[in-house]
Amino acid sequence: METDNNVPKRHLISRLSKMQKDILAHLAAAPQPTPSPRGDGMLIGHLSRTGDIIDALGRERTPSNYAAVSKALDRLNKRGLINAHRAQCCLVGKGYRYAVNPDAHVFVQAA
Repeated sequence: METDNNVPKRHLISRLSKMQKDILAHLAAAPQPTPSPRGDGMLIGHLSRTGDIIDALGRERTPSNYAAVSKALDRLNKRGLINAHRAQCCLVGKGYRYAVNPDAHVFVQAA
């Protein structure tokens, strides 16, 4: 992962945890929001949920892993590196779906 810290609106990512960097790498490779064919918003049903991210990181779906990944996602969202999209209808949890923020200018390279 690399970033250019001398350019305005680029975010310093050197202080991210390993989990946060792994989450960013997963979300960079995952599908992004697409415009609705009706033109009334974005389609987010195909975006990654917390459970999908836990699976992608190779962790078990335990309450402690949900808590750890949720905290990491919240911190990435507060830094502006990812976007949390709220689903209008959710059966379990808060219904957030996650995608990389296209304005964050974070470049993720394969290891």
